[in-house]
Amino acid sequence: MDESVDFLISALENETRREILRSLVSDGSYAFQISRSLGISQQAINKQLSFLENARLIIYSGIVPSESGAPRKIYRPTGFSTVVIDYSRNFLDTRKIPLEFPESSGREDEGRANGDLIHDLKTVNGELENLMEKRTLLIQKKDSILEALNRRMSSQVQDRFSRAILEKYLQYLDEGVVASKLSIPENVVRYVVENYF
Repeated sequence: MDESVDFLISALENETRREILRSLVSDGSYAFQISRSLGISQQAINKQLSFLENARLIIYSGIVPSESGAPRKIYRPTGFSTVVIDYSRNFLDTRKIPLEFPESSGREDEGRANGDLIHDLKTVNGELENLMEKRTLLIQKKDSILEALNRRMSSQVQDRFSRAILEKYLQYLDEGVVASKLSIPENVVRYVVENYF
């Protein structure tokens, strides 16, 4: 999961790649067409398409004939997800949550009036904003709890080995994951966690 988040963040940090993805979301396209619509050289677009393909954010989905040369590869977006990054005083957490869309997705709204769809879109956006506000309050609470635990650990835990275990435990709250991350036996992690927490 960490590697897949890294790929996604690397892909999205570049404005040209974001613009390419935006253009492909509405319709599959090929390098020359994307180059013309974005006003960027085809060579630069090809380089970015290759990067996006390696990051599994787009796939080659066919070809169209060209009057001026070789057939052109059509690309379409794939690997849809939500990325959550929490960067706080006491923790950093990154998650990539895949988004799955059934084949029938969107078809149930085809017969509805545009005004109704816009109303629903505003409603969903409002609900998402409310969730983000609640989430922000929970992140602040989590940060406060971690600050208290970190302060106590600073004064109570002297040896570096135990401290490394406890810091990882606070990150994952799972003894098995901590043991795997630090390449140590799980019973050692359990002993340190039970001793201090």
